[in-house]
Amino acid sequence: MKLLVVFILTAHALLSVGSAWRESLTYDEVYNIEEGKTILTSRDYKDPYIPPLSKILTGVPYVLGLDSLVPSSLPSRQALPSRAVTIFMSVILVYSIYRVALTWFGEKAAGIALILAAFEPNLLGHNHYLTSDVPFALFFFASYILYVALLRHPSLRGGVITGGVLGLAMATKIPALGYFLTSTGVLLIYKKLVSFHWQRMIVLVGISLIIVWATYGFRWDVIIAQREDSLRVSQQLLRFAQERHLPFISDIVIFLRTKPVPLGGYMAIVKNSLIRGVSRDRHIWYSMPATILLKTPIPLLTLFFIGLLKRRRLVRLEIPMIVLFVLMSVTNLMPLIRYALPIYPFVILIASTGALFIKTRFQKILLIVLLGWYVLGTIIQFPHFISYGNEFAGPRERRYERFTDSNIDWGQSLIDLASYVNNEHPTLLRLSYFGRDDAALYGLPSTVPWGGYTFNDICAFHPVIFADLGPQITAISISNWYGCGYNTLERFRASRIKDVVGDSILIF
Repeated sequence: MKLLVVFILTAHALLSVGSAWRESLTYDEVYNIEEGKTILTSRDYKDPYIPPLSKILTGVPYVLGLDSLVPSSLPSRQALPSRAVTIFMSVILVYSIYRVALTWFGEKAAGIALILAAFEPNLLGHNHYLTSDVPFALFFFASYILYVALLRHPSLRGGVITGGVLGLAMATKIPALGYFLTSTGVLLIYKKLVSFHWQRMIVLVGISLIIVWATYGFRWDVIIAQREDSLRVSQQLLRFAQERHLPFISDIVIFLRTKPVPLGGYMAIVKNSLIRGVSRDRHIWYSMPATILLKTPIPLLTLFFIGLLKRRRLVRLEIPMIVLFVLMSVTNLMPLIRYALPIYPFVILIASTGALFIKTRFQKILLIVLLGWYVLGTIIQFPHFISYGNEFAGPRERRYERFTDSNIDWGQSLIDLASYVNNEHPTLLRLSYFGRDDAALYGLPSTVPWGGYTFNDICAFHPVIFADLGPQITAISISNWYGCGYNTLERFRASRIKDVVGDSILIF
């Protein structure tokens, strides 16, 4: 069994490294690289929405100069040492799921859980990017499982470890504490242990806040940055307080703008995230459930519903899954599968218990078919796991009809586009690229600079002139096709699409 575990974990790592080697930098990675370097070299925290831990961890290889050791000039391949940090955390997550299944359900279920976790296409789709999604899934899952263990065997050491891991989750993404408190609170209400919750949760949160503060170098910062902007909420509050003669509100705003406090930077991110969540466009409540349904392999869904037959025994796994599912559906969260990754470890564990029902020969054959379908469907998706969609989502070349943004196109297909252009030998390529990577380094030089981040920069067409005598090609990233409104123009309507490159770039 140990050799099988090593083999499957190695397969997971190799698929991840291969995908990382074949994909250009995604939209968020370019910024996260610079943020990680800045934090580590000058202790300057600029990101107003995401805590710094994942950027610090993936920034270390850059600061150590490991990117220069990669024998390639492509930015995405130079990022491989940093991407390997996220891949390593993904391997830990897969192994953690296996260990929990082994402890809770036995060897048979553990083997199924290992295969399901190692070949889960959405995990493979994001586990090689320099983002916080996979690290958050790992830390949240670990903190909840450790808390469940703490309920059964209370100890000071267990409490410290649980609080520490919760702190890592909080230092990775803002929703961590809300997800954790809600999930554990519902669990304790179910178990009628509410007193345990309130007596110990204060200690756990206290430890976690120390861990979060450590990622900020124990700095003291203001909660509201000094920046004059009449549209800012703080400015509007000041005007409101002055007009209504409410000095108490003015004093609070001024204090938050002028007095540095411990964890001030973190509390500023919490504030910004709450304001951003309220102000951004609303999404239909079923957008996230629909995305999960279309992006989750059908064999995994099948085994999951079989596993639910052991409902009572699985309550401790169902609670966090349901809590996260509901919160992601009713809050103003964009329906992107990467945000739903923390749900998948619980789904996989429940699905793995389906193996406990396997008794007859027919059931064994059915299990083998489902696992074969699952693994083959994932491998066929290589190298662009990010654009995975199950059979409900339709043919691979038409998934642009169902998905956009990081569900299919995050700027990862420059290598594929360069290869396509080399085969077509065009005289001119006009590319509207959803990404911030430097396409010139991939063989696509343009008179319009790459790497812009404003709406106009992202939507703009970049002319790339070649010496060949072939056709003129217009290429548009799927996210730009929707986000920039090109899909509404007659010359770029769906019926005029000639090809789809790298699952994410439309050719006209």
